[in-house]
Amino acid sequence: MGAAGYKIGKNSDKEAAIRFRDHDNSNKLESYRVKGLYLTNCVYAYNSMKEGSSIFEGKDKFGNTDSFKIIIYNMDKTQSVECTLGEGTQFVTTWKWVDLTSLGETEGLKFNIKTTKEDQWGAMTPTYFCLDGITIED
Repeated sequence: MGAAGYKIGKNSDKEAAIRFRDHDNSNKLESYRVKGLYLTNCVYAYNSMKEGSSIFEGKDKFGNTDSFKIIIYNMDKTQSVECTLGEGTQFVTTWKWVDLTSLGETEGLKFNIKTTKEDQWGAMTPTYFCLDGITIED
């Protein structure tokens, strides 16, 4: 598919999406079965969970019951897969394979981030993650 075959866009502060474009007509979406992809924490989110930040006076540092998860949906949001990047004091520091075959055939993927570290304005954990190696079934 290649980089020209998908587009990443943000729909709101809580959701980002990757849409699979037709190779010959970029205005048309094409459906694929996604085998999976790799996720890991970015340094910004990792440091916030592990050490806390000066922005929140350390209140964003994770305790034993805190979690940081990425929920990946098919485009119509009828199926989802959850990937935990931080739980308690354990944080993902290498690439983690996420099996997405249960999402079925889809025109793209939607991503939602959930963290237990929130205040009255929303997430204190930086809502960033790293993604690589989207693999499509032939």
